[in-house]
Amino acid sequence: MIGFYKGEVMAGTIDKGFISRILPGTDWNGLPMQATVNPATDSGAITSALTIPWYLRGKMADLKVGDSVAYAVFDDGTGIIIDRMDGEWTGVIDYPTRTTGDVQNDKNVTTIGKTTTQDVSTGSIGSLNGHTHTCPDGETSGPNG
Repeated sequence: MIGFYKGEVMAGTIDKGFISRILPGTDWNGLPMQATVNPATDSGAITSALTIPWYLRGKMADLKVGDSVAYAVFDDGTGIIIDRMDGEWTGVIDYPTRTTGDVQNDKNVTTIGKTTTQDVSTGSIGSLNGHTHTCPDGETSGPNG
């Protein structure tokens, strides 16, 4: 693999190997950010610390010692784990996320724990959309706010 840096050609390699150690440093969410890899082509020659990208951290990829990964190492000794070789992921995002645009969900949404919202509207729950309250004097009122 060849890249360009300040007009110079900088070589690197993409290889396959096995996670040898998950290192102790963590990101803002307490998930490991680096690991070392035992190259498949040079057993016993452990890489320097390689970055675990955000999408492979924690339960998303559930990386552990012995897992087969693809990784890149550059001439300056830095590197990154590219992916799991089996292409799997757990379907779990185990850290807080924030979406600043609209969210459309085509399937069911299940909440375990508390859901907080500033407002809610629905096209199919009449008891939510048009409920009324009966006051002690017999008058009724609709939703406020």
